[in-house]
Amino acid sequence: MKYQESYLGSRDESIRNLKEIFSKLVKDSLEIEGECIKLPYDNDLEVKVKYEEDDYEGKLAIKIQWYYESDEEDIDDELEVEI
Repeated sequence: MKYQESYLGSRDESIRNLKEIFSKLVKDSLEIEGECIKLPYDNDLEVKVKYEEDDYEGKLAIKIQWYYESDEEDIDDELEVEI
């Protein structure tokens, strides 16, 4: 399942939003579209930071990914924040 939320604002507003998102994430109280996001304590987390820029736009993505072991198939969850 994928959940996504978007925020639009000035640089200062965006930084405040990011601080609030990460604060809630570490407190296990972040919700995206009503779904509570909890980072697992017993799995490794993979963190990727991606930056792209051209003549028309700039993009920064922070991605946190982890895997669950399953008898049937591997399932992955991710959190992606783009500015």
